[in-house]
Amino acid sequence: MSPRIDLPTYHCRWIAQPIALDGDLTKPVWQTMPAVELRQAQDAGAPHQATTGQGCWDGATLYLAFDCVDSDVRATMTQRDSLVWQEEAVEAFIAPYG
Repeated sequence: MSPRIDLPTYHCRWIAQPIALDGDLTKPVWQTMPAVELRQAQDAGAPHQATTGQGCWDGATLYLAFDCVDSDVRATMTQRDSLVWQEEAVEAFIAPYG
């Protein structure tokens, strides 16, 4: 059995209005959301390059934003349902009840 790894917990804030899904993290709503530094899933170590995440919800939609520095973007998977987590990827694991 693998040892338990304590990963960061993030509590999404409620927002009154939906957000346009345009990737623009300079909008005021994202400026008010706290950011969490993401960790390596394997060992909870720091990522090789800066990676942060933010989140919020409006009652109907959960919004997640990732800000990732990547000096060498690459990917080989092109098919739907490929094993993308084996390459460079950011994932969110959601536990609605903690």
